[in-house]
Amino acid sequence: MEPQQKEITRALTPGEVNLARSAFGNTIFYLSVVVLPVFGLQNQYTAMSSHGELGRI
Repeated sequence: MEPQQKEITRALTPGEVNLARSAFGNTIFYLSVVVLPVFGLQNQYTAMSSHGELGRI
């Protein structure tokens, strides 16, 4: 396991929004989506969603 990093949140990049929009269309309000490392368990090749779900905040 990698050492835990400081929790840093960020918005989606324009490329990530375009990719997500190609799959989900306008069903997601992309400006409200944040990306953050969960408990430092993810390496750079891992993606996760909260509780394995996509939802609104």
